Amino acid sequence: MVNKENSVIMNMEFDFFKGLAGRDAYGKTLAQLGGEDSRIVVAAADALNSTRMNLFAEKFPDRSFNFGIAEPNMVSAAAGLALMGKISVIAAYGFLLSLKCTEQIRDDICYANRNVKLVATATGFAFAAGGVTHHCTEDIPIMRSFANMTIVQPATPLETAIATRAVILGHEGPVYLRLSRDEMFGGGGEELYKEGKLKFIIGKAITIKEGKDVTLIASGQLVGVSLKAADALAKEGINARVINMHTIKPIDEEVIEKAAEETKGI
Repeated sequence: MVNKENSVIMNMEFDFFKGLAGRDAYGKTLAQLGGEDSRIVVAAADALNSTRMNLFAEKFPDRSFNFGIAEPNMVSAAAGLALMGKISVIAAYGFLLSLKCTEQIRDDICYANRNVKLVATATGFAFAAGGVTHHCTEDIPIMRSFANMTIVQPATPLETAIATRAVILGHEGPVYLRLSRDEMFGGGGEELYKEGKLKFIIGKAITIKEGKDVTLIASGQLVGVSLKAADALAKEGINARVINMHTIKPIDEEVIEKAAEETKGI
């Protein structure tokens, strides 16, 4: 079992998360957290099911709000709920949060430093079927530019569950939790989490694999891709270090400087 400090699912085995999409691991975790802290309220914009917030809403309907196709209104309302002492969790597709709601996130949440968690459940090209309007490639630089914003992008279903607890109950202030829409795989240090050798700390990267020749730094699902790349490089006699930079802001400068000193390139 995962130790309590890192876990969001205290009574389930690790394999419960295997192969889940990021939004599924998050949704199941959020539903559990709702029973632990009555301050948590959730809001969606006609997307409770697709963001998996329906799992929370089914258990706690009085703390769940659906704003219809009005994402900016949802964001401003979440800021108001946070002002009342609630932990506001809102979810939408990444392109809607980062583009359609930019002003409200910047002014109502970030400048005011409200305790609102923004969950993007379809980022990058995850919603490719929606066409270019639904691609989400600009969100990280946009969110990084906002005052007081923290950005977390977990690599695996298990890390998604752990990160969800960390950002909702363990961190005060605005957070952009960037999730995958599709099935996620291992490779983000899950075995080390199981063995109790890893501690998820916002702002502190995790070295998944040691190496002395080159360093590969990635976040999200690209961590698993980087591990595969490291295996391919090993066949060529190149020893690669792999770092899971799960927190994009604040970025872990110390681990980058250490890699620059100890390896030949990043």
